[in-house]
Amino acid sequence: SEYLAQWLIASKDSIRPKSYIQYRQIVEQHINPMLGHIKLSDLRPEMIQAAYNKKTAAGTSARTVRLIHSVLRSALNQALRTALIYRNPATIVYQPKLKETEMKVLNENQVRSLLIAAKGHRLEALFKLEVTSGLREGEILGLRWGDLDWENHQLKVQRQLQRVTGMGLVFSEHKSAAGRRMIMLGSETIVSLKAHSSMQYAERVFAGEKWQENDLIFPSSVGTPLDPRNLFRQF
Repeated sequence: SEYLAQWLIASKDSIRPKSYIQYRQIVEQHINPMLGHIKLSDLRPEMIQAAYNKKTAAGTSARTVRLIHSVLRSALNQALRTALIYRNPATIVYQPKLKETEMKVLNENQVRSLLIAAKGHRLEALFKLEVTSGLREGEILGLRWGDLDWENHQLKVQRQLQRVTGMGLVFSEHKSAAGRRMIMLGSETIVSLKAHSSMQYAERVFAGEKWQENDLIFPSSVGTPLDPRNLFRQF
């Protein structure tokens, strides 16, 4: 438990705030109660396996147990790199299998109905962009006008907006190359975004001094980051 506390402090700046809070919860709520009393050098694979088995028997979901494993393995990999241990005992432990669930997506008729319903809505362009790009909710709310190349119809995805416990709405940069990417936009999407830009200008004028400029493509009606919960309600 002492080592995990140090590891959390050391890793805080290298991971997203929401991930850090999740890691800390996993350590405090799951790993420490099971294994926190054991000396780092005495930790064995069978101890970890027994802890996972106990969690599973108590009704903990396979996803949570696998998340516990991921956090513990990462922490022990760092201990291995710094020569605190000579092998990572978590690497040879069995994890519960995840049940494969079929992804639910809108079919063509449902997409058409969505876009018809969104006609004239202040976020019509957001819904059009979403169904044509597949961006994650946090990514689309983190887009700035500076990310958009009007001439080449390109949109740079490089950050996301998340609600973090105790911190509120937080922008976080994508750490991986897979997260940072460029997507091509169709001509209809560009037309929709131009109309959205004009509408946003009118909102800015109407809001006056209440407007808070953040260069966001899809802000609230006063320019502040749009809360994902409010977007979901409108969807």
